[in-house]
Amino acid sequence: MKYLTFAFAVLALIGCDTRTTLPNINFNAPTLVVFNDVGGDPYEYAALWIRLNETGKEVQLGECNSSCTMLLSLPRACLMAGTRFGFHKSSGLVREEFIAQYLPPGLVGPYLSTWSKSTAITRFTAEELQAMDPSLRICKTQPLSAR
Repeated sequence: MKYLTFAFAVLALIGCDTRTTLPNINFNAPTLVVFNDVGGDPYEYAALWIRLNETGKEVQLGECNSSCTMLLSLPRACLMAGTRFGFHKSSGLVREEFIAQYLPPGLVGPYLSTWSKSTAITRFTAEELQAMDPSLRICKTQPLSAR
């Protein structure tokens, strides 16, 4: 019985885990920067998408993988020239369709048909993504942290 109680206690602690997988963003800056981000929980990134969109500020993205790529569809997002973006099969209970709804239209087809089928990361440069979806734009300037 004490082992069962211990198991429930551990599960309760895991369920209360307050760690986040989100990038550290300076929301007070005139331009928001997400750089060198490995991704994380897609539901947290969906909430971040809403928060970033509400600021109305430009969001510069670079070296962005996994759930971070959900931010590519932000209306004021731009991609840092020469940086890379990685896509792969979602892990856990998250369906690929959930992630796809946050991708730019030109990337949804390739993501659902190919990139989301493998746990290996498929990477593209900002320029390659822009060629696939011309609505994506390359940033005119880059923050010092990304140079």
